[in-house]
Amino acid sequence: MDRDAKLLVSVSLQVSGLSVLYAGGLSWLERQFPLIKPDHIWAEVAGGVLITLVPVALTARRLT
Repeated sequence: MDRDAKLLVSVSLQVSGLSVLYAGGLSWLERQFPLIKPDHIWAEVAGGVLITLVPVALTARRLT
């Protein structure tokens, strides 16, 4: 595999792994604290966006 293909696979796996951890963490919080339901959908969306952007940004920074 060439370098670009390796980057695509590694960044995709990082994003997938972080997304699974994020979803698991949110699920755990909702189970532990059932009376406190998050009303802040924007915060969950922002967390998801950051999870996607951080590995991409770190990889880009490492390569430049």
